[in-house]
Amino acid sequence: MAKLPLMAQPDELSTAIDKAIADDQDMMPRKHLGGSIIGKNCSRQIWYGFRWTTFKRFDGRILRLFRRGHNEEHTINSDLRAIGIDVSELSPQGHQWRVSECHGHFGGSLDARLKNVPAAPKTEHVGEYKTHGDKSFKALQKHMVKESKPQHWVQMQVYMYLSKIKRALYVSINKNTDHYYTERVKLDVPAAKAAIEKANVIIFGGDIPQKLSESPAYFECKFCDETEVCHGQGVPAPTCRSCSFAQPVKTGDGVWHCSKFEKDLSYQDQVGGCQSHIFIPALLHNIAEFTGFDIDSGVTSYKHKQSGKAFHNGPRNENNTYSSPELYELRGSTAMLGDENFNDLRDSFNGTVVGQVPND
Repeated sequence: MAKLPLMAQPDELSTAIDKAIADDQDMMPRKHLGGSIIGKNCSRQIWYGFRWTTFKRFDGRILRLFRRGHNEEHTINSDLRAIGIDVSELSPQGHQWRVSECHGHFGGSLDARLKNVPAAPKTEHVGEYKTHGDKSFKALQKHMVKESKPQHWVQMQVYMYLSKIKRALYVSINKNTDHYYTERVKLDVPAAKAAIEKANVIIFGGDIPQKLSESPAYFECKFCDETEVCHGQGVPAPTCRSCSFAQPVKTGDGVWHCSKFEKDLSYQDQVGGCQSHIFIPALLHNIAEFTGFDIDSGVTSYKHKQSGKAFHNGPRNENNTYSSPELYELRGSTAMLGDENFNDLRDSFNGTVVGQVPND
């Protein structure tokens, strides 16, 4: 990293810090569907996340907020120990306490397992810790966690059920004032089973779930990371998880299998994809109408909804066929797909789309 000027102003320093943090962020996606998100309202959003359609980058400030929430866990555990609670952060194997279901495709990590909680010293609790802004914290105090933060409540239900613990201790802290709010939560078995079944359908159901709303202006859609793929002209990232040939299977601990090459896929395989990648047609639903699949060539055919022109998705082996990485680079500007002049230009120079074409 370049040295900062000795007389740098505070805003220059903060900008440099945020840039360094943003440049160093880990973009690798989560392997499993997380228990922390299964309580979201939109199953389609969860499905997109599980299929790695969008690799989102965060700015440095947001990453620092994430870091603060993570670092707060140590402080909370120290404070709980100070009042006599027995805090177990790690399993006997030295790892975070983990729970999983759906053949390893769904699960999460407990912040801690707690004993000797003052209100119920003989009852073991799942420890779940969250930080809140002032508005969120006040809503939590007024309405309690089930009503004000249902996603957190569902997360605890899943963790309690899968770890066979009947109580959870929700510990939250106000980032503005450092006030604590704590709440003991009871296991709701039907709610936990419903969340696990929801995960099972998202993972193995086959079909893409319905949209939460048909309007991109709907408040939950407007601020969703997946809105471009779901409502706009976005194209998903060309990983194995967005490919028609790859599916999660029930044969092991979170195993994905490729039907084209008849092999199980490593995590690195899944992230990288391959040259035979073809998109799940439903992922291009806003851009084009699916018109067919040629099993011999491994190519799917489409009709662009805006231009009406035909094009293909698959290995680059004939005119007017675009690889999935090329389609990804054309996101937002896919109307040129099937254009004869554009195809002739690619063929004349044996060219490949390697950079995103800006919107007009």
